[in-house]
This record gives sequence, C-alpha cells and structure tokens, in this order.
Amino acid sequence: MENKLNVEHYNCIDKINVIQNYIEKAWENFVLCEFDSGMKYFAKIMIGLDEIITYIDRINNELKPNISFNYILSVLQKVEQCITNKDYVYSADLLKYEISPILESWKKSLM
Repeated sequence: MENKLNVEHYNCIDKINVIQNYIEKAWENFVLCEFDSGMKYFAKIMIGLDEIITYIDRINNELKPNISFNYILSVLQKVEQCITNKDYVYSADLLKYEISPILESWKKSLM
C-alpha cells in the first residue's frame, strides 16, 4: 500500500509541475493579449487542478498538516469572475501569484 501511495504522490507532484508550467504559459499568453492561446492553457489548468484537489482530498488525512482547500477555492472563484468579465490579465496574475505558490506548498506536503 505504501509503495502505491508513494507512486501516487509522485504522480501528483508531476501533475503539479505540469500545471505550474501551464500557469506560466497561460500568464505569458494573457499578458501578451493572446487570449485564445491562453484560454487553451486555462482549460488544461482547471482540469489538472480538479485532479490534484481530488487526489489530495482523498489522502488528506495522511498529510501532516492537513491541506485546507478554503483559500484556493476562494481564489478560483475570483479567477472565474475575471474570466467571465474577460479580465484575462488579472486572472493570469491570480493563477501565477496566488495559485502557483499554493501548488508549491502542496508539493512540499507530498514529499
């Protein structure tokens, strides 16, 4: 069981790394007003975040300290509002400067 969990942890860490890379690319595209390209990365980011959150929620009682989702969910609500209002640059800033550091802390919790 523990070996399987370790493999799943490393798979999640790899997924976090991919999502952080997508966040960087989305941010670059949005800042350069290449909104169509940025939205393609945005879709991948949201799918990946869902998978990461689902995994961490499943194993959360094993992590010390337990990971809280309250803050990331509030930031994601802001991101959703920004996308709805077509404020892509602010949404990209939220992804890069709020979500990416959260993911970094999650990686450390999984190591």
